[in-house]
Amino acid sequence: MQAIVLAGGMGTRLRPLTYTRPKPMVLVANQPALDHIVAAAAQAGFSEVIVTTNYMAETIQAYCAADPFQIPVRCVKEDRPMGTAGAVKNVESQITGPFGVIQGDSLSEIDLTALMASHRRLGGTATIAVMPVENPSEFGIVELNGDGRIVRFLEKPKPQECFSNLANTGFYILEPEILGLIPPDISYDFSFELFPRLLASGRPIFGWQTRAYWIDLGRISSYLAGNVHCLAREESAIVASRTSVSPSAVLHPPVLVGDGVVVEEGCEVGPFSVIGNGVRLGAGSRVRRSVLYDRAAVAARAVLEECVIADETRVGRDVSIERLAVLGRGCAVGDGARIKEGSRIGPFVVVEPHSVVEGVLSPDLDRIERSQALLTGHPAFAGLVPEELAICMTLSEVGEAPAKTLASIAKIPFSRIHSVLYALEQRRLVVARGESPKLFSLLYENPDRIALRAAQHR
Repeated sequence: MQAIVLAGGMGTRLRPLTYTRPKPMVLVANQPALDHIVAAAAQAGFSEVIVTTNYMAETIQAYCAADPFQIPVRCVKEDRPMGTAGAVKNVESQITGPFGVIQGDSLSEIDLTALMASHRRLGGTATIAVMPVENPSEFGIVELNGDGRIVRFLEKPKPQECFSNLANTGFYILEPEILGLIPPDISYDFSFELFPRLLASGRPIFGWQTRAYWIDLGRISSYLAGNVHCLAREESAIVASRTSVSPSAVLHPPVLVGDGVVVEEGCEVGPFSVIGNGVRLGAGSRVRRSVLYDRAAVAARAVLEECVIADETRVGRDVSIERLAVLGRGCAVGDGARIKEGSRIGPFVVVEPHSVVEGVLSPDLDRIERSQALLTGHPAFAGLVPEELAICMTLSEVGEAPAKTLASIAKIPFSRIHSVLYALEQRRLVVARGESPKLFSLLYENPDRIALRAAQHR
């Protein structure tokens, strides 16, 4: 049986990491997320993996061409984003029988073998792995009858619309007949279009319930949580070869240290930190619950707390980087700087010594005004006032941000920002998560889906 891995998304909520690497290639325990996905497919007995790509497709293709996997892996590029079901339709000619679908931004311990066995036993057109969750409004939810057959399906319901706490995990086993129901050459989605169409036609769709570990890596908080999960099973520090650790340095397990790392005197690393290859940690620096990519350099006495530092970024002496902050590739943070909680910097941005950064610093933000000018004339966005459009364009670029940051980037008075965000939440274009400060993001990453939703509120 073949597995189709959906890997075409832009990963905006992981920016600035995904400005320079596609979402399936973000590192989890020092390996691309795609490695974990393919390994799980191989273990479950899938014979081949087809990876559907669009954003930074060449990067994924080059990695797969090096053949680091246990089973054959092929990449197929979409000329433009096709949606989840449209991406599968795009590889229809290469599908040979019943097949699995796996999201390319997930980390899970879902028993794919049991999912396949359930599909064969029940004999439906589709079988979806579903799981009880605390906040159903963030997911597509299903209602099952006593036989496990899905009788209702609703994507990202409002809290008052939640008729179930069973979430669609994005892991499917499908019969090839469903391909004939997906129209060619348009963006088409499993959750919004195909599954409701299957239900309406009376074709049997079953839900297979699981409580296995499963997380969407598409947000910085969940991305860090996925790395923590991978380390949690370890009781000691894992240190690769050709790594130099000073006798006075302390590694607090669990911690993973890559190849060729230098850990200088008095440094403390961990618990739950992942250090990439060729990293240098300066004397007296502290790194806790953080992920550092290859060839990053942290100078003396810097303190990193639950943050992400991308490739080749340099962190100066006495720098403080607070939780959920992200530094993209090739940044340089001057001595004594403070990067406040939730900030996003980069790629290739220089932070001046002793400065304080709160919010977003990115060389790509100048694209927002150009995008806004283009979309002002798009009929699907005709129902949005200029301030609402500015917020949508800002979030399409930065991924997610607190209200204060959005007001600054979109040039909206802070006294108005919450009313604008509330209006977008009511339109189901924007969603808020977390507490103090709340982080706002677009509900739909796909621009076609955003435009469709905007058109519905004209």
